[in-house]
Amino acid sequence: RRVHGGFLTAASKMSGIEAIVASIHNLSSKTDKEWRHLVVLLKQNEDVFMTHAQHLDSIFNTLDPSVHTIAAVYLLALKAQFPSHILDANVFLNQAGHLLLKLNSMQIHFVGDKLALLCRKFADLSIVTRQAIRAIKPLEVALSRFQPNQEVHTSIHSDFVKVCLNAKNYSAALPVLNSPLYDLDLNVAPMSPRDLLLYYYYGGMIYIGMKQFHKAQEFFHIAVTVPAMSLSAIVVEAYKKYILVSLLACGQLSALPTYTSNVVSRHIRQYIAPYQDFATAFSKHETDVLNKVAQDNRELFARDNNAGLVKQCLKALVRKNIQRLTQTYLTLSLRDIAESVKLSSASEAEHILLRMIEAGEIFATLDQSKGMVSFHEDPEAYDSHEMLSDLNQRIYQAMSIAKKLQSVDQNLSLSGAHLRKVLSAEGSHHRWAGESEEVFESMLHH
Repeated sequence: RRVHGGFLTAASKMSGIEAIVASIHNLSSKTDKEWRHLVVLLKQNEDVFMTHAQHLDSIFNTLDPSVHTIAAVYLLALKAQFPSHILDANVFLNQAGHLLLKLNSMQIHFVGDKLALLCRKFADLSIVTRQAIRAIKPLEVALSRFQPNQEVHTSIHSDFVKVCLNAKNYSAALPVLNSPLYDLDLNVAPMSPRDLLLYYYYGGMIYIGMKQFHKAQEFFHIAVTVPAMSLSAIVVEAYKKYILVSLLACGQLSALPTYTSNVVSRHIRQYIAPYQDFATAFSKHETDVLNKVAQDNRELFARDNNAGLVKQCLKALVRKNIQRLTQTYLTLSLRDIAESVKLSSASEAEHILLRMIEAGEIFATLDQSKGMVSFHEDPEAYDSHEMLSDLNQRIYQAMSIAKKLQSVDQNLSLSGAHLRKVLSAEGSHHRWAGESEEVFESMLHH
C-alpha cells in the first residue's frame, strides 16, 4: 500500500479495515497536522468503509466523540448516504445525537462539509420519524461549536430552525434567530443559497408562531430580497407570508425596495394576485371586500398554509378600524361602533373593545350601563427611564450595525476576488436560486 506522507508506516503493516481504525485512534489525539492526515486517510478509504458497511456501527462504538470527532463525523456522514431501507433510523438518530453533543470544537472544522451533511440528515430523519424535538439540543450544540463566531451564517442554522419549527418549540429557536448574522464563511463548510433562504423562511414562520409579526416581516423581507438570478419557490412562498404579516405588523404593504432582484420584481406578482387583492382591500379599510377576497380564495389560502394568517388579518382590520374611530370621535355608542366596523352586535363590539383596552391598543373607558365608550389620548409621555433606556439601546444597535456595514464595505473594496467577480459578472452563468425545491415543498406544511 502506498503511504501518504509516511504517516501510516506503522499501521500499514496491519491489514484492511483494522489498519485504518488503528490509524484513526493514533492520529485523533495529535496536532493539526495529524488531523489533516487523518482527513486524507478517511477520504482515501471511503470505498473500504462502504465495503465494510455492516461494521460501521462497531467501528463507531470504539470511538470517543470528544476525542475522535473527525472520524466519528466522517463515519456517520457516510451512513447518512445509505438508502432509507438500509439505514436504521433510530440507531442513526441515537448515534448522531450523542456525537453532536460531544463534538470537539477544534476538530470539527476539518470536516465541516461532512458535519453539514450529517446535521442535514439528522434533522430530516428526526422530522420524518416525528422525533424533531430530540434533535433540537444536539443541533443547537453543534451550531454553537461550529460557528467561528456568532455573526457567521452556516448551513446548520436552517436545520436547527427547521426542527424547532416542526417540533413547535418556537422559544428554543429565539436565541439563535435574535442573534444578527452578517457573514458567510464558505471555507469552513459549504452553504447553498437554499440554506440561506430556508433559514429566513423558517425563522419568519417561528416569529409568526410567537406573534412577533415585525420580526417575521423582517425575515420574510430578507428572503424575498436576497440577490437572485432566478425565481425560487421559497421566495414566492416567503412573499405570500410577507404580505400578510406586513398587514398585521404595519397595517399596509410597502412596495419592494429598489435593490430587489429584477427577476423577483418582474415575475413574482403573477403568483400572488389573490394576496395582492387582499392587501389592497385591507389598506383601503374595506371590510366587506376583504371578507369577499378571503372567501373567494379560501381554498388557495388553506393550500398555502396561510388560512390562519388570513383570519388574523380579518380580525386585525376590525381593530384597526376601531382605532381610526378614536381619531375622529370622543364618545361613541357600542351600537354605532358595531355598525361602523361591520360587527354583528353591540356585545361583540364590547368584547373586542375590552380586549383592545387591555392590550393597550386604544385608550378608552366603557360605560356598560349606558353602552357608551369615551376615547382618550395616549397617557404615555415617552420620557420615562424605561423608554429612554429602550431608545438608547436602539440607537446603540443602529450604530453597531452601521459600523459593521462600514467594515464589510471596506473589506469588499479591498478584495481582489470580489473585484474580479464584479468585472466578470456579465459572463457568469451561476444561478443563485436554480436548485431543486423538492425538499422545501415537503416542508411547506410542517
